[in-house]
Amino acid sequence: MTAWWSTDNTLSLYRNAFTGQANGYTLSDPGMVSVYLSLNNSIALNEKVSAEADFEYNSERRLVSSQFGPYSILNLGLKRFMWRGKGSISINAHNILQSEGHNVIDRYNNLNQYSYFYFYTRSVSINFSYRFGSGKGAKISVHSSSEEEQKRAAN
Repeated sequence: MTAWWSTDNTLSLYRNAFTGQANGYTLSDPGMVSVYLSLNNSIALNEKVSAEADFEYNSERRLVSSQFGPYSILNLGLKRFMWRGKGSISINAHNILQSEGHNVIDRYNNLNQYSYFYFYTRSVSINFSYRFGSGKGAKISVHSSSEEEQKRAAN
């Protein structure tokens, strides 16, 4: 986008349709239109500080005989670079809205099972990293066995 803002976004519209028969069970489900959305944004606040915001949304969807409810996740982060870019410290908040839970309905013959999954994944982490050395990788030489064989044959 710009020198201070980068974004990576995905939008998928899809429909899973199922037909078939197994062990006396017949399935004929035209499916439903579902949405997957992922928004990842990184913003350089200045030369030493950057912020990141990630959002993910899954709408209601079907998979064979199961119907899953919608859910979303919001993550935020802040990073500070130090020691001429060799070190950084960051704080990250995962699933801030605690909105990852969703319901599931399973239908098989005359059995209907209703479930609700509540994932408590809200968390905050602090990370520190430091790069030792010059930051330049060592030169690696790779030779194949056929090259070695050709050298031996030439001698």
